Amino acid sequence: VQTTSKRTVANRGTADLVDLFYEGLSDRKLSKAEALQAAQVRLIEQTENRQNQHPRLWSAFVLVGNWF
Repeated sequence: VQTTSKRTVANRGTADLVDLFYEGLSDRKLSKAEALQAAQVRLIEQTENRQNQHPRLWSAFVLVGNWF
């Protein structure tokens, strides 16, 4: 799977998103699209790290190629 960003994003937010994305792929057995969506939702719902909730940190990411 390949993800790309439509703009420059912060490293910390990106690392958290990628961790959650791959957790969804491996541990939760989600599709690539579902894993990306679940990672974004989990960042929105975080209470311990409110900095990652802002869409500027996670909304720029999209799947490229065969992502079904």
